[in-house]
Amino acid sequence: MVFPANLSKAFVYARSIGASFTKYFPLRSYANDDPSPPLFQLSTSGISVSVQNATMQKSSSGDLEFVSKEDPQVYISIPAATQLRSCFILQFSALVRTSAPDTAQVFYLTPDAINFSEAMSRTRPLVPETAFTRLTFDLESLSGFVSQFRFDVVQKTQDFAIRDVELRCKLWN
Repeated sequence: MVFPANLSKAFVYARSIGASFTKYFPLRSYANDDPSPPLFQLSTSGISVSVQNATMQKSSSGDLEFVSKEDPQVYISIPAATQLRSCFILQFSALVRTSAPDTAQVFYLTPDAINFSEAMSRTRPLVPETAFTRLTFDLESLSGFVSQFRFDVVQKTQDFAIRDVELRCKLWN
């Protein structure tokens, strides 16, 4: 072994400042084929969901369906999520369905953050589909994460649905 020490913090820090060598060591982003069980899953973990600028109802199939106004926000609160503080890279994955092209954005909080901010968020383009599409966001933080997330599935006024949300730690402290 060349480096007997754990270099995880150094690698995450190097990625956070845009060090060029990190592009040669990409972290594998898992989607449906991830063999590890999720830390939390919307359908089974007792995660609470609230909304702003939208109305939400649960369909007979268990999907969360939303009728939105401008800039709908889905707040996800995870109970007893202390292990998130030991996670450097957290994968936030969701099955969503939209009716028009848009941009999805997930916001996260670190232990030292008070409010959601653009700096602590990631975006993905959305293509409308009749079926659910999996969106995956890799979130990075040297100080770990807290149990609150904001998921802006769409930015514009349109109906959308969420089938499930999963959280997996990709790199532990």
